[in-house]
Amino acid sequence: MHNVICGGAKSLDKFLEVLKREEIPVKVVQGARDEVVPLECSYNIKLKIPHAELQIVNNTGHTTVILGREKAFTRELEEIWFSSRKQG
Repeated sequence: MHNVICGGAKSLDKFLEVLKREEIPVKVVQGARDEVVPLECSYNIKLKIPHAELQIVNNTGHTTVILGREKAFTRELEEIWFSSRKQG
């Protein structure tokens, strides 16, 4: 997904606009030391979808935001899942 959003593909802007307009919950998780996707991409998503939750995980990179912290990441996914069920 990040390649599409950060790669300059303007065709996705209309979908981001729907997420914004409908206030669909969005959470962006990125490692603070990500060398694959610039942090700027996550901040740009936040600019396009102001209600999006942005979580920058310290001391992690592109893959270590998950690998090596599987339990914490699983808990975060569960929180997203359970919070979305409450809204629906």
